[in-house]
Amino acid sequence: MVDITARAPPINISSGIQKSAGIAVLLALIIPGAGQIYAERIFRGIVVLIITLLTIWFLVGFITWVYGMIDSYYLVQRWNKEVMDHPYDRPW
Repeated sequence: MVDITARAPPINISSGIQKSAGIAVLLALIIPGAGQIYAERIFRGIVVLIITLLTIWFLVGFITWVYGMIDSYYLVQRWNKEVMDHPYDRPW
C-alpha cells in the first residue's frame, strides 16, 4: 500500500547552472543594469538603467547650460572688440 502522508520531493525550478561574474560586469559595462538583469534581478536592473539615463541626461543638460553661459560671455566680448575696432561694420 502507498503511504499518502509521505511528502513529495521538492521541485527544483533552477537549472543549477552558475553564472559568470565576468559576463555580468561586461554586460553592466556595455549597458547599465544589464548585469543585474543577467543575474535575474530584472527590476533592479531596470531601476539602475533608468537612474543612469536620468543622471546622464541631467549632467549633459547641466554641462550644456554652463557651456552656454561661458560661450555667450566670450561671444559678447568678441562682439565688443570687433565693434571697437570697426565701429561702422557689424562684427558678423
